[in-house]
Amino acid sequence: MKLYRPVGLYEMKKILETDCKAFPPRQKQQPYFYPVLNKSYAKEIAFWNVKDKDSGYVGFITEFDVEDSYIEKYDVHCVGNETHLELWIPAENLHNFNKNIINQIKIVDVYYGDDYKGLLPRGVSGFKETDVYKQIELLQNIIKYNEFDFYGTVLVEWELLNLNLLFWKSLGVDSYLINKIVEYLQLTHKYFISESLLK
Repeated sequence: MKLYRPVGLYEMKKILETDCKAFPPRQKQQPYFYPVLNKSYAKEIAFWNVKDKDSGYVGFITEFDVEDSYIEKYDVHCVGNETHLELWIPAENLHNFNKNIINQIKIVDVYYGDDYKGLLPRGVSGFKETDVYKQIELLQNIIKYNEFDFYGTVLVEWELLNLNLLFWKSLGVDSYLINKIVEYLQLTHKYFISESLLK
């Protein structure tokens, strides 16, 4: 079964930390994990995140497949109109749920709010700029100066790059630089964005 999960910045970072193979454990006040059955419903929820500080002012829509033989034991719940369909996975079952995800979780859409600032860089590769707008300027300078250093930056900052890439693309950043980021993320097997979003 194909499912969707809208997430904010910090949950998306935790998903990336698993190489997009699992969702992070729920917090104590979150007894259920709620994947949804269609992208339109996920989009509605993602729009809420763009004004939410705790979501980092961004809503990522993730898409993933789960083994039918596992997921069919969960009832589908309609919580609004006919598109508001979701599953209620008890928090204690999330580990087994994750084990039944097929391949990887992909970012298939994203909505950035006006206050989006992204992640802080790790700062161990000389890439220490914290401003999301100036980060792209720094990347442009690095690739002009030394492409090997650029590759090293991608190796270290791959999480930040996955999260910010579509933001920079929306600003009209040079396609050569966007394509180079994608190329090196793919070389490192750390690229988790749907190809359709870059067309």
